[in-house]
Amino acid sequence: QVAIKKISLLRESSTELCVNEIQVMRDSKNANVVNYVDSYLVDEELWLVMEYM
Repeated sequence: QVAIKKISLLRESSTELCVNEIQVMRDSKNANVVNYVDSYLVDEELWLVMEYM
Protein backbone atom coordinates (compact mmCIF):
# COMPACT_ATOMS: atom_id res chain seq x y z
CA GLN A 1 0.00 0.00 0.00
CA VAL A 2 1.07 3.56 -0.63
CA ALA A 3 -0.06 7.05 0.35
CA ILE A 4 -0.25 9.84 -2.22
CA LYS A 5 0.18 13.47 -1.22
CA LYS A 6 -1.12 15.89 -3.87
CA ILE A 7 0.48 19.34 -3.81
CA SER A 8 -0.56 22.27 -5.98
CA LEU A 9 2.37 23.88 -7.77
CA LEU A 10 0.55 27.11 -8.57
CA ARG A 11 2.28 28.89 -5.69
CA GLU A 12 6.03 29.37 -6.09
CA SER A 13 6.77 28.62 -2.42
CA SER A 14 5.12 25.20 -2.77
CA THR A 15 7.67 24.09 -5.35
CA GLU A 16 10.68 24.72 -3.13
CA LEU A 17 9.01 23.08 -0.14
CA CYS A 18 8.21 20.00 -2.24
CA VAL A 19 11.79 19.64 -3.39
CA ASN A 20 13.02 19.87 0.20
CA GLU A 21 10.45 17.33 1.40
CA ILE A 22 11.41 14.86 -1.34
CA GLN A 23 15.10 15.21 -0.52
CA VAL A 24 14.54 14.58 3.19
CA MET A 25 12.34 11.52 2.58
CA ARG A 26 14.66 10.13 -0.09
CA ASP A 27 17.84 10.53 1.95
CA SER A 28 16.48 9.53 5.36
CA LYS A 29 16.63 5.93 6.52
CA ASN A 30 14.94 6.51 9.85
CA ALA A 31 12.05 4.34 11.05
CA ASN A 32 10.16 7.51 12.05
CA VAL A 33 10.24 9.00 8.53
CA VAL A 34 8.04 7.55 5.80
CA ASN A 35 9.88 6.14 2.80
CA TYR A 36 9.70 8.02 -0.48
CA VAL A 37 8.60 5.80 -3.38
CA ASP A 38 8.19 8.08 -6.40
CA SER A 39 6.70 11.36 -7.62
CA TYR A 40 4.62 12.37 -10.61
CA LEU A 41 3.65 15.67 -12.19
CA VAL A 42 -0.08 15.62 -12.96
CA ASP A 43 -1.40 18.85 -14.50
CA GLU A 44 -0.56 21.57 -11.94
CA GLU A 45 -0.01 19.12 -9.07
CA LEU A 46 2.95 17.18 -7.79
CA TRP A 47 1.96 13.76 -6.49
CA LEU A 48 4.33 12.33 -3.87
CA VAL A 49 4.04 8.57 -3.48
CA MET A 50 5.12 7.37 -0.04
CA GLU A 51 4.85 4.22 2.00
CA TYR A 52 1.58 3.91 3.89
CA MET A 53 2.09 3.63 7.63
